[in-house]
Amino acid sequence: SMKVADVAVLVLDAEARMLQRQELAIADAVVREGRSLVVAANKMDLLVDEEYSARDYATAVQEQIEIRFPMLRRTPVVPMSSLTGENVHRLMPVVFDARDRWQQIISTGML
Repeated sequence: SMKVADVAVLVLDAEARMLQRQELAIADAVVREGRSLVVAANKMDLLVDEEYSARDYATAVQEQIEIRFPMLRRTPVVPMSSLTGENVHRLMPVVFDARDRWQQIISTGML
């Protein structure tokens, strides 16, 4: 449940190339609950070629999220493939980093 989570991981099907309605609803719930968000872009092995890179996809997803949810600016996107195992090892360090940033306490003076 998101009420007890520090970080929500939104797993996307990269083949869709765009955030779907269900994924946007989940991102909205993350915002309403005040949680940190990490995006795991799965199936990148089916999408990436010479003309389209994982970075292109990550940038496109970040832009889609920022347009709808400005407070989620610079949401980390981890392009990966659970089938081949490519970049799966990068997900948890990003989640832990997001948790650490979420738990930071910033004094009023610094705001």
